Amino acid sequence: MASLHKVIGICAGALALSIMAVSCGPEKVPEPTPTPPNPSIPVEDIYLTAATRTKAITDPGATLAVEVDCNDEWDFALSEPYFMEVSRTKTELVLALDRLSFEGDRKIGISVYAKRAPEVKKELSVKVKSALGLDVAFADDGSAKDLSSNKMFIKQEEGSGAVVYKAGGKNVVKFYSELGGKSTEGYYKVDYSSGATLKNALADGYSVEVQFMLGQKNECSGDVMMFSSIGDGGTGVFLAAGSKDIAFSANVGGEWKVAKSGVVPEVGRYYHVTGVWDKSAGKVRIYVDGELKSEVDAAGEFALSSSVAQRWFCIGGNCSSGNYADKSWNGDVVLARVYDAVLRASDVAELRKSADVDFGTSEVKLEDILYLPLCVLPYGGEYTVYANGFKQADKLRFESLDGMHSATLDGVVKGDRLSVKFPTDFVEGKYKMTLLRGEGSAPVGLCELSFSKNARPVSRPEIVAHRGFHKTVMENSIPALEAAQKAGFDAVELDIWLTTDGRLVVNHDGKWNGKTVQDSSYGELAGIPTLEEFIVQARKYPKTKLVIEIKEHSSAKRNADCTAEMVRIVKEMGYESTAEYICFDLDVCKQIAAALPGTMVGYLSSTSDLQGLKDAGIMCADFSDSYLFNNPSLFETAHSLGMKVNIWTVNSEYDMKKAIGLGVDYITTDSPDDLQRILSRMF
Repeated sequence: MASLHKVIGICAGALALSIMAVSCGPEKVPEPTPTPPNPSIPVEDIYLTAATRTKAITDPGATLAVEVDCNDEWDFALSEPYFMEVSRTKTELVLALDRLSFEGDRKIGISVYAKRAPEVKKELSVKVKSALGLDVAFADDGSAKDLSSNKMFIKQEEGSGAVVYKAGGKNVVKFYSELGGKSTEGYYKVDYSSGATLKNALADGYSVEVQFMLGQKNECSGDVMMFSSIGDGGTGVFLAAGSKDIAFSANVGGEWKVAKSGVVPEVGRYYHVTGVWDKSAGKVRIYVDGELKSEVDAAGEFALSSSVAQRWFCIGGNCSSGNYADKSWNGDVVLARVYDAVLRASDVAELRKSADVDFGTSEVKLEDILYLPLCVLPYGGEYTVYANGFKQADKLRFESLDGMHSATLDGVVKGDRLSVKFPTDFVEGKYKMTLLRGEGSAPVGLCELSFSKNARPVSRPEIVAHRGFHKTVMENSIPALEAAQKAGFDAVELDIWLTTDGRLVVNHDGKWNGKTVQDSSYGELAGIPTLEEFIVQARKYPKTKLVIEIKEHSSAKRNADCTAEMVRIVKEMGYESTAEYICFDLDVCKQIAAALPGTMVGYLSSTSDLQGLKDAGIMCADFSDSYLFNNPSLFETAHSLGMKVNIWTVNSEYDMKKAIGLGVDYITTDSPDDLQRILSRMF
């Protein structure tokens, strides 16, 4: 194997590894051939020289030869037990690397000396290179850094889904993400897309090590990943779809080579897993808790993902081509490493032994935790955490990430919720939350708190199903509307266009079966639903109202004509005061507000001129999620003017909880069922 390259890993502290040479040296160490003493040589005439051409050694079991010239019996000594003797003759000593360094490169001294005259000696040294090119340590504030000599950058994607806590004397990261889902709720990203060293290291054989605990029952239909870089190439450790057992995969020879362990992890138990791709042997292996569980043929060349955007290792999920993690993890990750070395069974056993930390069994256990990661509260307001496992007298401790502020607050427990009341002088900021129960504790998560005299208590926003509930049916269709109605969502957003013959039809995109909607007659758009059909269906379930978006047409006149026809229809059908109306065109919004005074009209744009909107009769500030999260003060301004606030299009559970914490009135989402599930626990 070539010299050690950059490698990836996570550990909470230093780790020593003892490795017995088995595969790279002889099966049996021969008896040494001692240099026969020559009593006829006076001690003062004994001489010795020794030399080795090897200055550095990298691989477990690799050998180095020490050439010795001595006219009497000689022996050797090591400064540290990193080598074992393989053979010895009168003129040569052969040593094999028996231990890898995990704390950085180190020099091992080899002293060759004459037995009868120990002062006659030769001091040599050889460098043992570290097998860890990246050694990640988690800080109390949730950040991570590389302790190895490579100092690779580790990006922390912040969110409530990841919090660092103490366990077994280590900093352990706990992920609260939706198991197997898309994660924007906290994970770690190690990008190797621009670096050749790691890619080269993987190319000639490698090993992956991870220690983890599953946090909730795995009911996912797909893969679940805690440490991986898997696109159309790559490698990683995961829980396999279907069988749900621990598996290791590598893309070799143009195919996925998957070694399944047969071990289905239990919730709440720590597992130590090592995956190995042995290029020279053409094998992929997986070890669980130090034992070889499976080995499959894997001859060929290792392949990374063809997409540069997916050449990053994800801790807490898997790399996606977008800027997020998917197949996300729920539970703990203690360590995760990649070695530029093909670890042997004995190596893995020692790794397992070193990782066997007593994490303890805390009596404080919380399940199904739900809280608001971003929350605006009145001074002296209340904050609630939802979970199973609360007991009376539980307390909640808040510690600011900058270490400057902390407070322990008494909790009021009612069923699955614990509420605390903040003192009026509580300092806003980001806090790590920990549940305290007697001498025990349990991590809860991270939250960002702010306070305002105008803040209102957290209330339930309305669920707006974007284009209907379309998980199993076509969006912007009558079946999507009906599905949303039966699910009990508050509203359904739909998009309307005006045809050339004056009909209002419902479709998001500007084309329908290859035809431009606004440039076609109704008869040319076979099967497209009409606004009238939507209103007829809406009346069957009055609880679910329609939110009508007027799409921007090719001209101001076409926009005005579409708006006028829409006003005529809702008035004629007696639905004008039930529906709500939105548009990206300000003139259209003003036209609707003038024609239908007192109705809820929302301007879909990033504007801070909320007073101007109100003066025009537009009483809903309709912000994109990114714009509102970056400008949260606009929410308070809107409410101070008596306006409603909608946020769109919010699809991750993390962002849903942020929006609830801000206090918005409506949340528009493509995942209304997920939002409904969150709200049903809170309200």
